[in-house]
Amino acid sequence: MVTGVAAIATGWVPPWGGSRIMRPRLWGYGTLLGSVGISGYAFLGPLNGAPFAHMPLAATGFGLYLAGTATQLSARRPGRPRDAAATKDAF
Repeated sequence: MVTGVAAIATGWVPPWGGSRIMRPRLWGYGTLLGSVGISGYAFLGPLNGAPFAHMPLAATGFGLYLAGTATQLSARRPGRPRDAAATKDAF
């Protein structure tokens, strides 16, 4: 979680993945989303209480974790150039 906040605030990423991450702020958001999701899954999920009592919370936490992982993976790809939205040869 701390690395996610640091990546959002300053653009810093840990040294073991810094060379492959092209968009550090997006990676930070993915890290936060994934850590909230896995925490929700672990602490509010299927191992807490009666069987299947908290299954919606577990499924939501797992979904957030997967969304965070997908966001982190997309942070490795280069973003669009700023002028790519308006193409000059559209017509």
